Amino acid sequence: LNAIWGEEFNSFDGVTLDIPIDTNLRGTPVWYDWCRFNMDRVTDWFAFLKNEVRKHDADAKVHIKLIPSQLTSGLRSHGLDFETLVCLQDIIGCDAKITNALTRMDSDKWNERYACQWRGLSMAYDFFTSISPEKLLFDSEFHGISTVHWRDPDMTPEYVRCIYWLAHLHGMGMNSTWYWGRDADGSPKRNSIDGFHGSTLTQPRVLNAIGRTMKELNAFAPEVVALATEPKQVRLFYSETAAIQDGRYMDRVYETYKTLYHQGLPLGFVTGRMLSEADEETLDEWATVIVSHAGHVTAKEIQALARYLSQGGTIVVSGENSLKNDEYGRPHDTGLETG
Repeated sequence: LNAIWGEEFNSFDGVTLDIPIDTNLRGTPVWYDWCRFNMDRVTDWFAFLKNEVRKHDADAKVHIKLIPSQLTSGLRSHGLDFETLVCLQDIIGCDAKITNALTRMDSDKWNERYACQWRGLSMAYDFFTSISPEKLLFDSEFHGISTVHWRDPDMTPEYVRCIYWLAHLHGMGMNSTWYWGRDADGSPKRNSIDGFHGSTLTQPRVLNAIGRTMKELNAFAPEVVALATEPKQVRLFYSETAAIQDGRYMDRVYETYKTLYHQGLPLGFVTGRMLSEADEETLDEWATVIVSHAGHVTAKEIQALARYLSQGGTIVVSGENSLKNDEYGRPHDTGLETG
């Protein structure tokens, strides 16, 4: 620890770390070790909850309401290891947001080109369904109509139809739209007064569009499912290591994702764990793996990519520092053989 952190601790009892951790430490060994430890700690907590549920109902199906923006953003000190947590669930749960207007949390000017902020939903759903393609994706708090920070009192039925089709074409199998703010007698709930204006409760054409669109989707369910589960031969490599250490990593992955997305390609993600554990038949199905600006990767991730390459796979690497350094910023002794 002293060698990696550049410290002179006499014992582990003497190790100190200020919490919340300073984001200025991102990219350092201290930041990586804390984030990785915190992820293991949070995963252990969810595993404990699942085990306790199963003690009382062995057939219970569990899910975690993951927030996709915490995957697609550049911060990893929250303790959520999305790959492991998706694997832990029986039903993939989430709480996705898609809007038609800029909010105070948006950093880019997506509205100059797009009708909705699709990044967080599309990338996250593609990631979830890549990790566990056999599981149902249930968005139990679908924020396509309003959020705490955003609502549109003049929302069009066309926008409503667009976002529900988009979500289901990216793998959503079930949703619960946020939110219904009336009590049983029809009066507004006291804790929902602030969000009443601009909600589905004050826009009958929006509520009508939701119902009609869901009927469309159910009527064409076989075709929708076929499109959502189309084989994803092109995979973007996701490195948790790079995501922890580089705050710009996910933005760069998004730029690559966006470029390929607009070519009409069905896109998936792949991780070092997936490449290590997949059988040869599965590896053959992933024709191309794209590594985008993964400047920090572990030796195990390098080995997983090398295994895929040795099985005849094609790897495209972008970013001059990709695959150069380990989790602590030290240069790797060996890299991938290129041809």
